[in-house]
Amino acid sequence: MTRVLVTGGAGTLGTEVVKELLTSGCCARVMSRKPAPATLPEGVEWAQADVLTGDGVMQAAQGADVIVHAATNAMRKNAYDTEVEGTRRMLDAAQAAGVRHFIYISIVGIDRVPFPYYKAKLAAEHVIKDGATPYSIVRITQFHTLIDLLLGAVTLLPGVSLTPMDFQFQTIAPHDAAQSVAQVVCGRPGGLLPDIGGPEVMTLGAMAPAWLKARRRRRLIVPLWMPGAVARGYRAGHNTCPDRRVGRQTWQEWLAQTYPNGWT
Repeated sequence: MTRVLVTGGAGTLGTEVVKELLTSGCCARVMSRKPAPATLPEGVEWAQADVLTGDGVMQAAQGADVIVHAATNAMRKNAYDTEVEGTRRMLDAAQAAGVRHFIYISIVGIDRVPFPYYKAKLAAEHVIKDGATPYSIVRITQFHTLIDLLLGAVTLLPGVSLTPMDFQFQTIAPHDAAQSVAQVVCGRPGGLLPDIGGPEVMTLGAMAPAWLKARRRRRLIVPLWMPGAVARGYRAGHNTCPDRRVGRQTWQEWLAQTYPNGWT
């Protein structure tokens, strides 16, 4: 039985990856900064470790055949250390443990949108390419859950929603992305793999009204124009991959599933 260590295994994507691995007959070992819960599903192991400090990382990798490195935190001030140095620590642990396949979860467009977090992800990719462990890099578009959080933030003001209407996204459901990652686990190391995106490219201006309806919120959507290279990248859709519509669940379908009591 293939033993797969999933860093960030308690996160948005990691949780879904673990479910897919169990379905495919793998043994999944969750690596998280959090302690193990009281009970774990059959076939799931738990390793408490932190990529930022290195505590427990070597022990977590022992016995693993494959590592899916999904641990990340865009909100940390030290995101660069988490991505680059954390990835370096995981690679060292992988090499010491004799891991045969290191899979890094990255983001579509990190080489075209100069967002600081994306720069850290890109630097981590270079660390992986320069290492000795066979690897695959899986770039995925934004999750539906991220836009859910973003729209929640821009509707904090009463009565209005200041929204960058022309930003483009190709969001994907986490479980759809996890299915693709699980397929990579079952395959051979392939280097930088083809991008993985959701089923449709939409502007934030088109996504916001459906979200407001699903969340039962009344807001006047006020267009917000944002300057700078990052905003230009999102307006141009550099974070999308229209020729790689891998995900199946649309934004509207995800909203209906997540918020079933929205306005009809």
